[in-house]
Amino acid sequence: KEAMAAWGWRIPFILSLILVFVSLYLRWKIEESPVFSGMKKSGSVSKAPLKEAFSEHGGLMLVGALISIGLGAGWYSAYFATVNHIKLIGKADPVTAATIMMIAG
Repeated sequence: KEAMAAWGWRIPFILSLILVFVSLYLRWKIEESPVFSGMKKSGSVSKAPLKEAFSEHGGLMLVGALISIGLGAGWYSAYFATVNHIKLIGKADPVTAATIMMIAG
């Protein structure tokens, strides 16, 4: 336990460097699609795509964000209510209740 607390927690971060290098290699070696290359040559690629997206479709993006927030809040509420129900009504300890929920879904 002492070794894990001292330096072991760094292992996942060090191993993630492999994914960083693979991602960089793929980014540098994979060519753009012919359609995008043509758009770049003609100058029709947006200079500020995020600004353009919000100015043209801001309402839809807001609706999408609100739906996502609502779904997330509903899911977490149901999850923790079920865990509490298992603990209180089923008389299970917290670890067992969490394990049941993890297996269930």
